[in-house]
Order: sequence, then C-alpha cells, then structure tokens
Amino acid sequence: MPRRRVLLGVLGWLAVATVAVTVGVLAISLLGRGLTDGTSQPLSSDAVARALAKASAEATPEPTAVRPEPSTSATPTGEPPTTPPVGEEGSTPAVTSFPSRGGTVLARCDGDQAYLTSWSPHPDFETEEAERGPDSTASVEFEGDDVKVKVVVTCVNGRPKAETEIKPD
Repeated sequence: MPRRRVLLGVLGWLAVATVAVTVGVLAISLLGRGLTDGTSQPLSSDAVARALAKASAEATPEPTAVRPEPSTSATPTGEPPTTPPVGEEGSTPAVTSFPSRGGTVLARCDGDQAYLTSWSPHPDFETEEAERGPDSTASVEFEGDDVKVKVVVTCVNGRPKAETEIKPD
C-alpha cells in the first residue's frame, strides 16, 4: 500500500510538471513572436532627427528662461552635419541637430534666442541637467560613468551654433 501511494505521488507530480512546462513553453513562444518579429528596422541618425523635429513641431513646449552657468573650457562643434527644416519654409524656424559624445541635441533659434526642441542621451549616458531656453544660451548636460558632456547652444545670425564641453567625472 505505501509503495502504491509513493508511485501515484510521483506519477501525479510528473503529470503536473509536464503540463506546467508545456504551458510555459507555449506562452514564451507566443510572446516571443510578438517581441521578435523582425519587422522593425533601426532608424538612422537622420531619420531620428526628422522624427524628433516633427514631434517637437507638433508639440507646444512650455519654455523656461534659465541662464546656464559659464564654463571654463569649450570645444566648438563647428557647423552641424544636418539641418532638417520643420514645417514650411519661413513658417517655423529650422531645427538643427547637434550630435555629441553624450547624446544628440535638436535646437532652433528665434532671432537671437536659442531653444532646445529636444535631446536624447546616448546609451550609457543620462540627462543630468537641461536649460531649454528660450534665452541667449540653452544647454543640456549628459552624464556618463566617467565623463560629463555639456552642449551649449547660442544663435548666430538666427542660426543655432553649439559648443561641446567635455569634463572628466
């Protein structure tokens, strides 16, 4: 009698374990199809800049006027590689993309007032501080494990110009 109970207990446990594993495998395979379809493609830097510019043009941000602290060392980034227009010519200021070691900043000018429309830190960086503008300068600071990268935007002749400051952390 005790031997029969043990055998029934083992068989019952095996049946329940088999059902549990089967349900788990089916659930993972169903979820896996939705998560790893392979239909999505990574976006290029230009596509990201266009999408961010479009999204920022549709949104109505609430600007704050906070002046950034002056810095001791700055490295000019030069002319930006891309300047995607937002909206129709003349209706909305052009948004300019400024890539840096810490992330990408999108900025525009309204006369001599700089305004950050958006920013996106690179992997392993996070946004430490942002001073969006509009003001004579606007800036965002990205912090990584061992470095801080600050992008300061000003307007020259109505066009955004950026300087990147890199400081060890």
